Amino acid sequence: MKSSLACVVLCSLVAAVCAFKSGAPQRQCEAMRPYHEGSEPQTGRAPYTVSFSKSKIAPGERISVKITGEGNEKLKGFMIQARVGDTPVGKFSSSNSIKLLDCSGTSNTATHTSNTPRARVNLFWTAPKDLTETVTFKYTIVKDYVTYWVALDSPKLTIA
Repeated sequence: MKSSLACVVLCSLVAAVCAFKSGAPQRQCEAMRPYHEGSEPQTGRAPYTVSFSKSKIAPGERISVKITGEGNEKLKGFMIQARVGDTPVGKFSSSNSIKLLDCSGTSNTATHTSNTPRARVNLFWTAPKDLTETVTFKYTIVKDYVTYWVALDSPKLTIA
């Protein structure tokens, strides 16, 4: 019994160390999946949303993007990209401590730098100057090590 308990504790510590508490690595750009050992993504509705300061913008324009938990929901990690089809587009920036990744473009993906729980993430996203399409923001949310949602779709943003 003691050896079983020790094994469970040791496995838990290994899982905690393997998590990406300082943000997703670049190799996660396409799948947007955290690959937490021993857990699978949630399939039900996520209690988190992405919203924009505007629903329609001009090419090259910068907007505010917010990731928010409903009610008292907090998140420990996130990854977000604006996409046309499967291709990340545009550029993120932030005044917060946000890690920017280059996923087939410069700073077109944002992720967390700490796994400290937070109720909201504030970002800025700038559309490419030559883009006149509708984009969808894909986002992954980590509530805790075993509770996460992968590649959710935001409302559409029109660039015209």
